[in-house]
Amino acid sequence: MIPPSEQEWAQIDRHTYAANAPGGAVRLPPYSLILTLRTLVGTADNIVASHTLLSPEPDTVWKLWAFSVDSIAFVEAKYETDNYDYGEDDQRRQGRGLGNPVEPALTTAWSRPVSTVTAFEIVAVRYISRNREFGRGTSEFYPTVIKIAFTDETSTVVNVERSLDDESKRPRWEAFVTAARQAAT
Repeated sequence: MIPPSEQEWAQIDRHTYAANAPGGAVRLPPYSLILTLRTLVGTADNIVASHTLLSPEPDTVWKLWAFSVDSIAFVEAKYETDNYDYGEDDQRRQGRGLGNPVEPALTTAWSRPVSTVTAFEIVAVRYISRNREFGRGTSEFYPTVIKIAFTDETSTVVNVERSLDDESKRPRWEAFVTAARQAAT
């Protein structure tokens, strides 16, 4: 497989950073997950919406969902070590004294045509009340858990795992929810 170009790396970063990393932290999945997702979607440039979650301990679990124009892809990997991400994986691949890269104990990867999506369900919603100038408050709602069902009666549940009160993370989530909703219509 041809390694990603610099331009494609920019797309990969945008679509694979963990949405539930605290604050503005950027945590990317290990290289093998990035390549697995890339294999499923063809190239990162094909991704129109994505969502990535990281559970860093006690074992590291990465989950990536991505919509292209005509498919939805999912990759999950579990590493039997804590906080394993691209940074550590890259250091290990470069031979910087940390040993060999950690291989996942469990990997799941699939891609399905968007045409096989039969239902979109909002499972949970978050309410935010914000104080604005002159004591006026505004209310906002956004889905925090969605379910996407397929023609073979399987489904995938996608959640945010942390509130998206950091407004910089919401556009990516909203784009993913929109792609899921559109796939079901």
